[in-house]
Order: sequence, then C-alpha cells, then structure tokens
Amino acid sequence: MSKFMRNRVRLFITLLVSFPLVVSAATSRFEEQGERSFTLVEHYKYHRMQYKDALIKQFYEQRRDANEGADRQLIQFISALRKDNFDWWLSNWNQNTQVDWQQKTELKKARRVYNYWRATVTKQSSVRLKDYILIGQYVLVGVQIDNEYHLLPFELENGYWRIDQAYMNAVFFQKLKQRLDAELAN
Repeated sequence: MSKFMRNRVRLFITLLVSFPLVVSAATSRFEEQGERSFTLVEHYKYHRMQYKDALIKQFYEQRRDANEGADRQLIQFISALRKDNFDWWLSNWNQNTQVDWQQKTELKKARRVYNYWRATVTKQSSVRLKDYILIGQYVLVGVQIDNEYHLLPFELENGYWRIDQAYMNAVFFQKLKQRLDAELAN
C-alpha cells in the first residue's frame, strides 16, 4: 500500500472514531426547552366597493380573449359553468393553480372543484355581484349565487385576471370571507 493511501486510511479511521464524540459534545450543549408557540396579529387594509342591484342577466356564449376586468372575468367563469365547458372554466384559474391540479391528477382535484361549482351554479341560478375589494395586487369579487355568498380572488397574470386557489386557502382570506358573509346575512 502506498504511503498516500495509508495516510488516507488513517485519516478516515480517525474521523470515523472522533466524529461521534464531536456530535455528542455538540448535542450536550443544549437544554431541551419543549414546544413553544406565539401569536402573530396581522392587520390588512383593503378598499371595498359594493355593487347596487347588479343582477347578472347576460352570460357569454363562448370564451372571450379580452381583459375587461376581474368582474367580467367572473362572468366568464360562471358562463363556462352554465355552458358546462370544463376547459373554458379551467382557463379562468391562474397558472399555479392549474399546475397544482395537474400534479394531483390521481385525486382528480380539478374535476372535483369543477363539480362543486357545477352543483352551485345552474342555468336557473340567480347571480348577483355584491363586492369589489382591492387588497394588494388582488381584486376580490363577491358574488351571491342564489342565497350563497362566494368570494373569488383575482390576480393579474400575463395581462388577464385569473382566480388564485392558493389565495383562497389563506387564513386571512377565509376570515375576510366569513366577515363579509356574516354582514350579508344581517
């Protein structure tokens, strides 16, 4: 065995023997404190405008390739449901949501969400725009479908307003929706 190889073997054995000592010395420096928690209070500012008597009577017959605002995009979203056009409906969601749903094909996530909305919006449903809320880079559009309030977050993506599923799952979004839903009930 060459001198170089013998030195490498010695170094390896030295490291192998001394490494557990270093690890045990490092772990004994700390005293376990247990699980801890803290409370974080956040304040959000938003600007809210309410629609007056905004019953939607006209829906689109086909997809429109135009940026006419978040509320018009909501009408496209509902029009796709009324026409039972899955691909058109799916095009109303942002890219991150679509990628997430493609990764969950085994769960049929996109189809499950679509079926939920198809059950919510029928051809006889009464659809009223209720709220237009600006918060950061998002526009939240509140809509009353029959007697149920829904709040959808729209984000400008590549020049088009798209719905963001991740934003809908945020805790503060859920709290805001509950608050607006309670106001509508009163």
